[in-house]
Amino acid sequence: MGSGKSTAGAELAEVTNLAFVDLDDWIEEHSGLTISQWFSELGEDEFRLEEAYQLEQVIELYPNAVIATGGGTPCFRTILPRCRMPESPCTCSGHNRTCSRI
Repeated sequence: MGSGKSTAGAELAEVTNLAFVDLDDWIEEHSGLTISQWFSELGEDEFRLEEAYQLEQVIELYPNAVIATGGGTPCFRTILPRCRMPESPCTCSGHNRTCSRI
């Protein structure tokens, strides 16, 4: 939190004319729980399962989008391999490195 992913992601989406989705905001809107509630009430494992599910929903609805994720997102089970699939290109890096690659 507070790393600038939403700001950088929104800017990148604007200059590339792509949709932008902040995954944490999406999860909160579609689950009815805040990220803090997920962790405190249900635990990290349950949150990561929900996060993986919601990421798949976002990719399905917005196949060509900039998606801002938290740092733990690609570390959970099936998410990193999914991000590496050719049809779902992702960049898992910090703001400065992302901008320099584009």
